Amino acid sequence: MVDWSVIYSYCGLVFISSVTLLFCVYLIKYCYQRWRDLVEDEDIESGTIRPSQLPINTFVINHLVVALQQTNLAELNSDLGEILQEQIYTSSTCKNDDCVICLEEFKKKEKIRVLVSCQHPFHGHCIITWLFVKRSCPICRKPIRS
Repeated sequence: MVDWSVIYSYCGLVFISSVTLLFCVYLIKYCYQRWRDLVEDEDIESGTIRPSQLPINTFVINHLVVALQQTNLAELNSDLGEILQEQIYTSSTCKNDDCVICLEEFKKKEKIRVLVSCQHPFHGHCIITWLFVKRSCPICRKPIRS
């Protein structure tokens, strides 16, 4: 006759061992990934990684920052008063309920900026950043002239 209690105890032991082994593999993989992220951050800050080795988003963002630094910021800052109008958001006064640049919804009584030429609303920091790069409305592409 077969002693089922011994077989069941082996099955339980195998199950517990498998779960423990999977947990250890996951823990090692997680710790390795965290360590690798920290090392990559230090390498980027120290300059030992070339820009071509960075992920595409970081590479594009770095080029955008350089382009922004080369833009004539004084000209844009002097034109902002003529280009943008500050308003308090209410759903009845705006064409859109969200900022098409960051895709976040406007909150009630939030300060927003509206382009004078086409009356499209945006978050202030979003549209100012946009205007550093492009001098047109992000929605209708109407050129912005001061």
